[in-house]
Amino acid sequence: MSFFYNMMTGVLTACLGVALPTLSEAQKRPSEASLLAPVVTEPLPWVPFQVDEHLAVQLPSPAHVLSLPPEGTYPAQGYFAPAATGAFIIVRLQIPREALAGLAELGQDRFFTTITQGALTSMQATRVNQTRFKVGKFEGLNVGFRLNAPTGDGTTQGQLWALRVRQSVYLLQSLTNDSSSTAHAAQQARFIASLDINDAPYTAPDVAAIAKFRTGRFQYLESSLKSVTVERSDTTQIEVHAAKDLRIVYGVRWNADGYDLTQRSSTSSIGPQLQGKTLHVRITGVEGNVYAYQATLLGMVLTGKIRKLK
Repeated sequence: MSFFYNMMTGVLTACLGVALPTLSEAQKRPSEASLLAPVVTEPLPWVPFQVDEHLAVQLPSPAHVLSLPPEGTYPAQGYFAPAATGAFIIVRLQIPREALAGLAELGQDRFFTTITQGALTSMQATRVNQTRFKVGKFEGLNVGFRLNAPTGDGTTQGQLWALRVRQSVYLLQSLTNDSSSTAHAAQQARFIASLDINDAPYTAPDVAAIAKFRTGRFQYLESSLKSVTVERSDTTQIEVHAAKDLRIVYGVRWNADGYDLTQRSSTSSIGPQLQGKTLHVRITGVEGNVYAYQATLLGMVLTGKIRKLK
């Protein structure tokens, strides 16, 4: 799973540890998924995307892991999906219980306003309007904004939706490079209408269901990681990315709801800084030979699915 670490190297910060990439940061990373340079020119079929066990949504194109600034306070993950007239971004911020209790004293309105203002400040954007929105029993804040300086591709404005489920805060963002586009407005409405949210507490899968994943050969289902082979024994996991000449060896320790991976050796350029570090993996669901996971490493939260091949 260190391959994920190569793709996503930061977390969010600001008043409450919340920040999105600034314009200059995005422009410095033209090879990465950028907030400001969507490359889709034709409509694509909408695809379902499971952010985590609490939130799912549909997007106009497959989501990619988004690199975030490295100075964050709380564990976070980000995803980016380009559209014909803009882009959609999803950021999930995980706030510890003790911190959440203190923030809740601000009251819901101030809580969401502070969160969104931190994001807007980082994006160099100005709040134009704001309203409450509701999905089922969940309420949040919808903020319309404009960028203080239009980008090279003409992106000038967007919408930001903030909501909280248990310990997670979600920032859902829509950017457009065509302020008069009815097509993007329709996509935006579909994006929000597709939200599927629940606050059910985590229940570990049955022990017997988890047991079959202790050993074997596995494959990540994320398209960017499908070329990675995973071999796991009771005590060791080896991940190999042949095309990039990467090989990582972990020690494995199983627990009640998943397993811990501690790096023993790596040919990755970031291997030395991860040596001896532990990736905590929680299995959040099992369906046949596939399991969903949520992993935490150095302040990052990673989610995905893995299939057992044999």
